[in-house]
Amino acid sequence: MNRKILSVVVPVYNMQDYLYRCLDSLLISNQEFFQALEVIVVNDGSTDGSLRIARDYETHYPSVFRIINKTNGNCGSCINAALAVATGKYFRQLDADDWFDTEALTAFVGLLRDRNEDIVSTPKTIHYSDGRILAFKASSVDYGQTYLIDDLHLKGSLEKGLITMQALSFRTDFLRNIGHRQQEGIFYTDLEYCYFPMKGARDIYFSDLYVYQYLIGREGQSVSFKNMVKNKHHHFLVAKRLMSDLIAIQGSISDNRRRILLNELSPAVIAVYRDSLLYTKPDSDLLELDQLVGQQYVMNQAVEKLTYKNVPYVKLWRELHIDLHFLLFI
Repeated sequence: MNRKILSVVVPVYNMQDYLYRCLDSLLISNQEFFQALEVIVVNDGSTDGSLRIARDYETHYPSVFRIINKTNGNCGSCINAALAVATGKYFRQLDADDWFDTEALTAFVGLLRDRNEDIVSTPKTIHYSDGRILAFKASSVDYGQTYLIDDLHLKGSLEKGLITMQALSFRTDFLRNIGHRQQEGIFYTDLEYCYFPMKGARDIYFSDLYVYQYLIGREGQSVSFKNMVKNKHHHFLVAKRLMSDLIAIQGSISDNRRRILLNELSPAVIAVYRDSLLYTKPDSDLLELDQLVGQQYVMNQAVEKLTYKNVPYVKLWRELHIDLHFLLFI
């Protein structure tokens, strides 16, 4: 086994407290499969000991670990940098505060050796900070099977877990052929990581290997409430890019593919509307997104249903674009 089978990109920004667990989980005991791994640790301008830790792994396992040391540009820039140099047959992301199940990873590398689908999906295990563990598995697909994207019909909101960053690996040549590139300097580009490949992929294979171990509830996590409010404009930038793209192609893709893409971009769109409830002054981001959402019937219906767009004071604020700050004191 000479060629690298799987390139794993690990974006790192000030993760010294989690990085050992993350990188240790990649140390496969089977040397044939270990040498088939390429681990690209992208140090995104860390100011703690993260780079030193990553260098230790590169020193001890130089044929597997490599470091990209760059100025801070957020996760999208890390994916872009790693994809430019990746040599593995398949490519996937691992956040530095998460980890892989090493035994499942071993089997996964062996599986990928014999696969050629554009995308391979694996279920994930969610670890909550309070100790709860949830092993996610979908019911609407047969594991061990390949589906054409245009024939894939996912049922229910829980099935979105099949098409998330934590679930997906992509054939590296496929990503390059579609010119995959994520926005830099902002959070929440995980949605772009999934949306654009799903837009262009031909087929997807579903494996039942629980490779990804996903931590939720860490203080400072980008999906924490505090950071989502702080970075609300980032949601808009992602939502605008994906909505604009879907509007441009919606007449030329299958219903199943359009449904999948809508599921992918809906979290960013809903987040913009949700975040707007925390502010009482007109928001240009929201008004611009309104114009896009209005051009996609299903998304417009979802916004009406899942947000407070139709709550009286919000509707007044949106239609008249007036400052309702005084309502805070009623």
